[in-house]
Amino acid sequence: MSVRTRALFYIALAHMHYNNPAPDYSQAVEYLDKYIALESDNKDIDEIVAWKSTLHTLDSSLREYKKLEGSYALLKKEYERASKNREFLNKVIENQKKEIESLKETIRKLDAVQQEIEKKKKGIKR
Repeated sequence: MSVRTRALFYIALAHMHYNNPAPDYSQAVEYLDKYIALESDNKDIDEIVAWKSTLHTLDSSLREYKKLEGSYALLKKEYERASKNREFLNKVIENQKKEIESLKETIRKLDAVQQEIEKKKKGIKR
């Protein structure tokens, strides 16, 4: 095995190593692909292909997780905005109910005044 071929394998290991503070699984898969293409007759190639498959699945899952995390953040903001809007609408509705009751009371008073006027008109006509 040439030094370059072996280097591809070790670069892939470095990208996926658990002590790597910023692992890059997609890069590890690329380097494993290159390694597999150059070392297809290696006795451990089946194990390396299994690792590649596992890394690919892990990378896909992590990308999906990040995507879902972003969607969750957007939904959370939307929910908070909807909650604020709901609170505001509840206050508006409450104020309108109070205003309606006030208007009903005013209408009752006006009806009473109108009835008094009608009585006085009937009294004057007699």
